[in-house]
Amino acid sequence: MCFISHMTVACLTVMIFSLSIYGAQTPCTTDGWFGPDCQYQCHCAGSAPCDKHDGSCSSGCHQDWFGPACQYARMGFTVTGNFNSSWLTDNKDTTCNRENLRSVTVTLDTPIPLTWLRVVVSDAVHLNTVKISYANESSNGTECPESNTAEINRVSADISCPTEYPVTSVTLSGRGVNFLCSLYISAGRNVALRQRAEQSTWFNDGSYYLWWAEYAVDGKIPTTNEKRSSQNTCTHTALHDRSPWWKVSFTQPVEITRFIIENRRDCCQERLKNFSLTVYPVTDSYRPITFRGPDEVKSTYSVVPSPRISFPVREVKITEGFNPKKILTLCEVFIFGETRCVKNRYGLRCERECNCANQTSCFVHSGSCPSGCAPGYTGLECSQECETGRDVTQSTQGDYVKIPVALHVGRRTLVTRPIEHVRRDVTQATQGDSVKIPAALHVVGRTNLVIRLMESVHKDVIQATQGDCVKTPAALHVVGRTTLVIRLIEPVHRDVT
Repeated sequence: MCFISHMTVACLTVMIFSLSIYGAQTPCTTDGWFGPDCQYQCHCAGSAPCDKHDGSCSSGCHQDWFGPACQYARMGFTVTGNFNSSWLTDNKDTTCNRENLRSVTVTLDTPIPLTWLRVVVSDAVHLNTVKISYANESSNGTECPESNTAEINRVSADISCPTEYPVTSVTLSGRGVNFLCSLYISAGRNVALRQRAEQSTWFNDGSYYLWWAEYAVDGKIPTTNEKRSSQNTCTHTALHDRSPWWKVSFTQPVEITRFIIENRRDCCQERLKNFSLTVYPVTDSYRPITFRGPDEVKSTYSVVPSPRISFPVREVKITEGFNPKKILTLCEVFIFGETRCVKNRYGLRCERECNCANQTSCFVHSGSCPSGCAPGYTGLECSQECETGRDVTQSTQGDYVKIPVALHVGRRTLVTRPIEHVRRDVTQATQGDSVKIPAALHVVGRTNLVIRLMESVHKDVIQATQGDCVKTPAALHVVGRTTLVIRLIEPVHRDVT
């Protein structure tokens, strides 16, 4: 409903805003934003522009953000201990630990429930030897529950560590600490940004400016103490509204770990004292939860649920507290968390499909698979299909070759067996036989041959299993004095020496 003629403009604008979210999507052309309908905000180092399609930053992420498209807030921390820790706080992945440390403990700037962390090391061999534990108000040295690890590249990995209560400190231990370069603790991404916002009434002060509901999720904070700065980016309910409220609805269910509410900078900050914040579940299986703001004036309010909200959220509503004038003004509402995707989906809008081994779930934020990629897929997100039908001997460095169901062995009698924990031969093959690839392939002959790749690669052929993708160098190398011919059975086009 529109109350006065000026409000007709406001109502029309809100309708257009809503259609842009729920209707046809258009490419983004606005500076500082990316994605369909400019839904997401760029967070590049040096305020550089990001890719309009995927948000990637050629300059790297701003120091307060990291992860895919630089969308994840990086929780600040202080390193405890009497040693030079500048290598861990300089925001550089190229400066690393040079001291003999058994562990490193960091204290979070704001206690929050953990979700996932990223570690970067200097030696790939020790990437998976970093162990994570945490402390909170009731426990100390607790290992991460339901921990899973997915490699991002040879020297970095994401580790899931979901906790029920806010964590005060995190400890890294294990051999990998001596090679540690960086630690990123995810504080979530702002899932409220440019979502559908509404309020009970709009305030019109008779000027050109209208205090619209969507101003609280536009990604902007007042930069000065002048009134015009607030008019351009804050909400304001009407003076006659006796029960003012503001709410944001999510296009997809979200999991929430914390809220940050920015107040006005020019005046009237006392109006937000004792505000109420209510989260509404997607289904009736759960009851809404209400959090009460403090009875004090602040420029920035922080709400960290403890224990964490256990259900996916569809809507968040804020109402004024004990304000005599009954006015609700919000300058920005940050809601940090993650989209709740159905199984085997990931992405900012759950728009992508996981390709994990054994049909297991991937990380929602990246698509990386703790179980590894499904047969036929490779890459960071397991989204790159392997090239098939290519002769390994004809491959160049960087090519991907799909290991077939079977290999063909010729020229001599050979024994293939797993390299580790060998207790008996897997099969004894003669010329013309087909042998299935075991967990690892060891070729035994007079010179005890081992087939392997010559250069440093992601996965060695001797460690490949059926359906794996192997990144090959210029050619395969056969260790020993003789040459072994191995070719693909399905289909057989040429020898793969």
